[in-house]
Amino acid sequence: MTTRALSVCWDQSLVGALRLDQHGDLGFVYDETWLDDGARPPISQSLPKRAESFNRRETRPFFAGLLPEESQREAVAQTLGISKANDFRLLEALGGDVAGALTLWPEGETPPQAQGLADPQPLDDGREGPDPAGDNGLLRRMLAETFGRTGRAMFEPRSGA
Repeated sequence: MTTRALSVCWDQSLVGALRLDQHGDLGFVYDETWLDDGARPPISQSLPKRAESFNRRETRPFFAGLLPEESQREAVAQTLGISKANDFRLLEALGGDVAGALTLWPEGETPPQAQGLADPQPLDDGREGPDPAGDNGLLRRMLAETFGRTGRAMFEPRSGA
């Protein structure tokens, strides 16, 4: 039984769902539309396209790998007030800013459109609005450094994570 889920997206397309069950175990299942499209690749060699759900042992290594490592993970977790061992909550909070091409969003929520690269918004531009960590963009700058990004935001921050 699933208690919570995150939609896993590649660009604006739904790839599947990362699920957390009542025991705290992660699972992943591909969306049927993604499976049926032969042009859409698997998200990882360790998670080949198939209709059956992947269990915790199959799912966790890939999705934990989307998160910052070691001291950066500790710093991010502390900033967000989340246990560094809680992969699901970290992915839920950072879903738009994880390593790689995937983003994770609350189930049923559509990823925001990427901002045009011709007019990128700096992370510390003093924007009003949601600041998930309440730190005036510090967390987003830490993530940019961790993942080797240019320090430019592709997505507007998400509130309530």
